[in-house]
Amino acid sequence: MPALLLFSAWVLGTAGLAGTGAARHALERLFRHRLSGFLADMSYSLYIIHLVLMLPFFGFFALRYTAGSPTVWLLATIGLLMVTLAVSWLMYRAIEVPGIALGKRLIARPLKAAAAPSSI
Repeated sequence: MPALLLFSAWVLGTAGLAGTGAARHALERLFRHRLSGFLADMSYSLYIIHLVLMLPFFGFFALRYTAGSPTVWLLATIGLLMVTLAVSWLMYRAIEVPGIALGKRLIARPLKAAAAPSSI
């Protein structure tokens, strides 16, 4: 419950500051940054793959090998984040980009006229 209250306060505070000139400029710079565009492009792949990688990692590796050391846990989690980003990027490049291109080609293709009914 405290996390929900903290998140709600953050959302309301951000919404209130977004109207100010400095905050608005900072948000625009953040969203125009190349990294923001990169993450936005591969967000669906990241969404699809993150649990597939995270659940086994935290269920097996992290609980067994990082139980007593916060430093090892942090380094392992950073490594998992890097692997997740790499797999997401590969999925984006190998599946999403070709799929989007195929969809655009299919949409651009003119529809063939429906076959005239044959007279019997």
